[in-house]
Amino acid sequence: MTTLYFIRHGETDYNRQGIIQGGGIDSDLNETGIRQAHSFYQNYQHIGFDAVYASPLRRTHQTLHPWKIQGYELRIEEGLKEFDWGSLEGVKPSEAQEKEFSDAIRRWESGETHFRYAGGESPVDAWKRAEAFFSTLTERHPRQKLLLCSHGRQLRVILAALVDRDLRAMHKYGHHNTALTIVHINSDGHAYVEKHNDHSHLHPMKS
Repeated sequence: MTTLYFIRHGETDYNRQGIIQGGGIDSDLNETGIRQAHSFYQNYQHIGFDAVYASPLRRTHQTLHPWKIQGYELRIEEGLKEFDWGSLEGVKPSEAQEKEFSDAIRRWESGETHFRYAGGESPVDAWKRAEAFFSTLTERHPRQKLLLCSHGRQLRVILAALVDRDLRAMHKYGHHNTALTIVHINSDGHAYVEKHNDHSHLHPMKS
């Protein structure tokens, strides 16, 4: 059995403003995000991870910075990069944008998982980008514990594909910034969730 500790990156100013970042915006953590990352590390530094993976985007590297200081190598994985929202990225929230976003969610939940916005990815595209990495993970890391830092929508894609084997299940897997989700994968590829969206380490934080 391989155990995956998934964490979403810490807060950015885009998150705070409700702006979709996607894979095309390489933003930095804000002060709250840095504190969230430190709080996560303080609570889970006792776990001896066998490998630590990050997406290519800075906000994941900054979230894992405390681990890097302790000597962990950050292994960069394209399959963890955030979902590409195409024309919706970087757009200030508006009624029209919210309608487009809601329409995408509705279409995906109804089974139109090949639907994408101009210049962006579909859930099927996003999983194809991640599938090669996850399909060999248990072979490369048998009976090991891995820390993987990714992004809100891409984590939904990954968990729906790994656990439910159905991308229509993405709606089940929301993630707070720096929330932890623990998934166990057996050697036969069967995956199950032990813990989902746990952000109890943030409760002592002051806003």
